[in-house]
Amino acid sequence: MNTRNIIIGVIAAIISLAFLVPLINPLPPGTFTISTGSQAGSYYGFGLEYQEIIDEEGLSLEVLHSAGSVENVERLRSGEVDIAIVQGGILDIKEEEELSSLGSLYYEPVWLFFRKDLELTQINELEDMRIGVGADGSGTQPVALKLLEVNGIDDTNATFVKDDIGTMADMLVDNELDAVFMVVSPASEAVQTLAKDMDVEIFDFVRADAYRSRFTYFNSIQLAEGALDLINNVPSRSKTLLAVTANLVVHNDINPNLARLLIFTADRVHNGPGVFEAAGEFPSGAYITAPLHDESRRYFKEGASFFENNFPFMIAAIFDRLVVILLPLLTLVYPIGKSLFPLYRISMNRRITRWYNIISEIDRAVPVMTIEDIERELKRINEIELQLREKTKLPESYMSRFYNLREHVELVKSHLFERREELVEKENSRTVRAHT
Repeated sequence: MNTRNIIIGVIAAIISLAFLVPLINPLPPGTFTISTGSQAGSYYGFGLEYQEIIDEEGLSLEVLHSAGSVENVERLRSGEVDIAIVQGGILDIKEEEELSSLGSLYYEPVWLFFRKDLELTQINELEDMRIGVGADGSGTQPVALKLLEVNGIDDTNATFVKDDIGTMADMLVDNELDAVFMVVSPASEAVQTLAKDMDVEIFDFVRADAYRSRFTYFNSIQLAEGALDLINNVPSRSKTLLAVTANLVVHNDINPNLARLLIFTADRVHNGPGVFEAAGEFPSGAYITAPLHDESRRYFKEGASFFENNFPFMIAAIFDRLVVILLPLLTLVYPIGKSLFPLYRISMNRRITRWYNIISEIDRAVPVMTIEDIERELKRINEIELQLREKTKLPESYMSRFYNLREHVELVKSHLFERREELVEKENSRTVRAHT
């Protein structure tokens, strides 16, 4: 195989890889679906932010509202949706085999609002009271019921009201409830309304460490004095809250490029500071509710790639996969290239040497040539000159030898002409002597 064919083969292989990469690691589907939460809640709001960013990438994200995290998980398991925002504590990370987390997104405080006249200090004091525990399918309800259970409160010694957070907030303000649990962002309208109500108090989880030791998905966070309203100083003193984290959850077999796009999108949305979050703290591989997906692990370790930061995601995905495939190939191409260079040099030398051998063979035979031999070899040399002039293509590094060869051709031609003149003179001399 000559060098030209080798180069053509390498180029063809690279072009083939460009077409094969999408087949080996297919690009995301054009349309996919996320299950969020109530249309008044933060999950749905963040879903709309994701939608806007993904639209810019030329893809389509359908945002569905829901009752909350429990319904989101049900939809995800049934295949009704591709992605779900799920509250920490809903899944058991040790037993989960079907779903993966792309990372935690932000803290979700566990709020317990109660009528101030109750002067509540412990959850077990809620016995015989009316308690809002969240709607069926919501993430609030399982957390509320678990906290009540470990404090000896159940539906036999208290009245549980299962409704959405907006309705429960109104019921608390109207004295139709004594206490309300909510797992929701501090920006929620329900939180803002209850926190500023003079007859409602925020529960202080002074035993937060005890709850964390029982339930690993809980974190302890501080709600600073005035954090919700500096002008009216709400709350009037710092409070300790329990918190879970919101997670972006997917099936284990999600398209890896789609997983990558979702992590990249979440990073743009959740990377800034919040009431409880430091800048850059989220998204994170910590505080997850399901095993961390491999693409997330790679992203949190390496960050966004050069291509992701500088090109549209679809193009970046192709470039990144090409790099992954080509780097191992380059480790093979380099030593192969080093071994091919001597072969290339030998091939070039052989092409020139072949002409030298022919010319040298003619030159050695000149002294014994007849006129017929000379005419035949001159014709042969003319053909060689024509080939050298019209057909031979050599790299510039070999042109000096090529021009030396042409000089030698001219030298051998001169030897042939001299030999022919010599033979003609001898023939003329013999003719003259014959006539005398």
